[in-house]
Amino acid sequence: MILETILTGIKTWFDDSPLPALTEGLFYGQADRDTDAPYITYQLIDGRTDDDMSSYVQDMLVQFSVWSDDPSPTEAVRIGEMLALWFDDAAIDVDGGACYICQRESYNLVQDPDVVGGGWQYQVDYRLMVQEV
Repeated sequence: MILETILTGIKTWFDDSPLPALTEGLFYGQADRDTDAPYITYQLIDGRTDDDMSSYVQDMLVQFSVWSDDPSPTEAVRIGEMLALWFDDAAIDVDGGACYICQRESYNLVQDPDVVGGGWQYQVDYRLMVQEV
């Protein structure tokens, strides 16, 4: 299974959620320089493939980061909580596979030192297991 199809599945799941109405979008790695906050980035931070002759499974850790330039953490937390509502135990459609685990592993709220006047980053890590069908 190609990683690109999994990342496309994540993006499609996001696009079908209420999150696009709350943000400027979802971007892999980093947002375009001219993107206004709030927005969300996602990236693969760990992954491995298990192949036991009967199945082919991608086991990966994906990190979502909600970026806000609001001096209060309220906006980042609100969007992060919506992200959790939409992605916790999600049945993400993956072309050629089935995502049977989408489990939140951790979350973290940190102040963004690059935003003048304050800004926040709400990070959420998800364990995804996708089996080829």
